[in-house]
Formats: sequence, structure tokens, C-alpha cells
Amino acid sequence: MNKRLWLQYFSIIAMLVTLNGCASFDKNEMVVMDYNLRHTHPYSLSVDVGVGDEKSDVGLMPIPRQDFQYAIRESIRNGHIFERVVTGKGGDYLLNVTVFSLEQPVMGFTMTVKLEAGWTLKKTGGDVVWQKLIKSKYTLGVSDAFVGQTRLRIANDGAIRENIKQGTLELSSLNL
Repeated sequence: MNKRLWLQYFSIIAMLVTLNGCASFDKNEMVVMDYNLRHTHPYSLSVDVGVGDEKSDVGLMPIPRQDFQYAIRESIRNGHIFERVVTGKGGDYLLNVTVFSLEQPVMGFTMTVKLEAGWTLKKTGGDVVWQKLIKSKYTLGVSDAFVGQTRLRIANDGAIRENIKQGTLELSSLNL
């Protein structure tokens, strides 16, 4: 086997391994822990990240919906943004977060993941109170994590965490 054919074969195998989920998500790494909040709301909140498949509909490696929802709920709890975060639809307010775009590199020495998510807060049974498209990105280089799969997983989690951080800071600044 000549050198060029071997390199092509290796590249294809590396790409398939990367896309096959080896660089999965870590829901605990998506949770925002450090906050500088503006306001705490004395209401309960339900969180919804969409229906359908178990994963979001975008990205080479779509975000598992349960992990995304967990990270948003726990981040809101950690920041004490709402008095209570409830499971299901029983809150005073409903937060819906929909992933519109997720750009993930296949390989590279520097990996940047970009995420765009629509955040909508509604009074339960009422009108939209707040709505915003939030864009985030997270970049890692070889010096941060040598193995590409690890770099991609950390960049995925970082882009999600940054999006959640921006969204929750916006929520805390609302006058409800």
C-alpha cells in the first residue's frame, strides 16, 4: 500500500471514529457554576428543550436533549435565578430553548464549536415575556487537550455552557 493511499485510509478511519460518538457530551460539564447575577425571581420555572428524537436536529454530533435540559435546569438552580425549577409543565413560567445551529469541526489542531439557540420565556398560559437568539462558541487547541476526540468533547460542552451562561444572565436581568 503506497503512502498516499495509507494516509487517505487513516483520515477516513479517524473521521468515522470522531463522528461515531467517541467525543460524546458530558452533561455535568455543560452546567454553569460561576455566576454574577443581577436578579432572582420569586417564581417557579419549567424548562423545555423540544420534542421529538432524543437528540437535537442539528450538528455532526447532535446534543442529547435530556443532557441539554439537565444542564439548563441545574444552571438555573445553581444561580438561584428562579425560586424553583420544576419538572414538567407546572411552573409559573415556561422556558423553551431550541438549538438552531451547531457547528462542530471534524478534525483539527484547533477546534471551535459554535452554537446558536433560541431562548423564549413565556408566562404559563400567557404571552411571550422575553425572546432572544443567543450565539456562543468555545475553542480549544492541542495544548488544552492532545487527543482530538477529547478536544471536541470539551469544546462541545464549553459552547453549550457558554450559551447557557449568556441565557441565564439575560434571564436574571429581566424584571418579571
